[in-house]
Amino acid sequence: MAYIVEQFVGDKGIQLANEEVIRPFSFGTNWSVIRVGIRMAINAYSALTAIDFRLGVCTGSVASYGSPVDALWFPLWQQGASLTYAGSPPTQAQESSLGTVGYQRVGTTSSGIGSATVLRPACSSNPTTLRSLWFMQITKGTVGASAFNMDSLYRRSDGGFSSTDASRGDFLAYMETSGTPATMFALSVTTTGLPLRTVKDWNSMFVAWPRSTPSLCIYDMAVVRFS
Repeated sequence: MAYIVEQFVGDKGIQLANEEVIRPFSFGTNWSVIRVGIRMAINAYSALTAIDFRLGVCTGSVASYGSPVDALWFPLWQQGASLTYAGSPPTQAQESSLGTVGYQRVGTTSSGIGSATVLRPACSSNPTTLRSLWFMQITKGTVGASAFNMDSLYRRSDGGFSSTDASRGDFLAYMETSGTPATMFALSVTTTGLPLRTVKDWNSMFVAWPRSTPSLCIYDMAVVRFS
């Protein structure tokens, strides 16, 4: 049975500007399947370029912007992608059908994971009235073996994305829903192996936003331990 085991909730949220926020798990490495997630929006009123927005897990207190012991993540859009409005503003979506892969970083080396899949993730860029959801789910597999499963769950611009606010109740309910929650889509890396390190001692989650302005606004941040 799934249940919320860790939450971060701010009265008005936090903002990231070319930085990462890292949150350790109280249960450390004692998990087999987890889902990390955020409820967020982008403080942007024009289309964006060169985006590398990341959600993932790491070992210790250093993640993808430094020299970590081990960091594993998905970008919401392909690294360096240009974004445009999906329909009418303020929804931001990837401009072209670019592929997205996962990444692992150990020390100063980063390596892509899996084959590129053509999807068009989208999220709101109105931080005061519209909030979007983004989750990453990991099945660890055998420690010391490279095989593992990883899913990125989000809304998609070419899949009927609508600029509808996601409440905190939506966020918590969707975090606990096994599989792919309603209105969301999954990008899966399921038949591949870790390229750099197989210890699998990830004990923290992180979010990274690459731009000084505009800022990423995070309203909720949580992890669910499914097993």
